Amino acid sequence: MHIPIYWILDHDRIELHHDQGQRCWAWGWSSVSFEDARTMAVERATRASIRLASGDRPDRYDYHEHPLREEIVETIHGAGSDGSAGVVAVITRNRYGALVLNTASVCFVDIDFAKKQETGRGGSLRRALFGGRRDSVGEASMDKVVDAVRAWWGRQSNRSLRIYQTAAGVRLLFADRLYQPTS
Repeated sequence: MHIPIYWILDHDRIELHHDQGQRCWAWGWSSVSFEDARTMAVERATRASIRLASGDRPDRYDYHEHPLREEIVETIHGAGSDGSAGVVAVITRNRYGALVLNTASVCFVDIDFAKKQETGRGGSLRRALFGGRRDSVGEASMDKVVDAVRAWWGRQSNRSLRIYQTAAGVRLLFADRLYQPTS
């Protein structure tokens, strides 16, 4: 679990076409100091400007390549799953304002379902205003997965489990013990 304390936004200026300049912005982060975060931000902005100047464009979302930039609300200290003392959880506030538990010792499993593409006029507006509407295929998938999880859970006398519906499917929270992150 890596949730940096220090964040800095910096930029690099690149020349693209006929002296037309453009700024390339990047975030840097650190758990040590603002200066370390600034050094990383400058390095990342420079690398990004070199990629953009060469015509390279990112073709994917880099969610798993850097930590989330969220406000730290609370840090919880205690004994981890390996028995050592230290930070066992951090509660952050995401960009929607929700509190998020970040911990390496609790097992969460997300099961997401493929979204059926809505066709016709107004589909995008309807999804934006009212959220995705589950169709009969999505409901059947949800019921099938929840039934399978409940059947498995019924055969486990030593498991404590919670099932939550999410926007994309279901989330399982194993509350029976602390887990090693590599298990």
